Amino acid sequence: MSEQNFLKIGLDHFSPSQLLRPTPNWLFEYVYLTKDQRRAITVGENAAYGTAVHNGIQAYLVGNIDMDQAVDQALMDYDFHPADEDEEKRIEFRERIDPAVRLGCEHFAKIIGKEIE
Repeated sequence: MSEQNFLKIGLDHFSPSQLLRPTPNWLFEYVYLTKDQRRAITVGENAAYGTAVHNGIQAYLVGNIDMDQAVDQALMDYDFHPADEDEEKRIEFRERIDPAVRLGCEHFAKIIGKEIE
């Protein structure tokens, strides 16, 4: 799709997360739906958990924060995420954030040669 075609449908960028979507889903979400309609789509606790863990690991690896602060960042991201489909799942996933962030930080720190604090 050319830049001109992207602009015609109201898109001015293409994010990496869009690359992971199957083409029919992408067409529906980014061509058929408006930006406001896309933002109204709710996501569940799985997405909130994954986003929070990702953000905590990324903050540790590229920010100037220690692992405890990265966990706190992930917990705050999770707590403020609008997902609210299943209260039991929400509580369980919140408890899993700390070990997941720590494991991810240790794993990727070794890969990039960052000293684990």
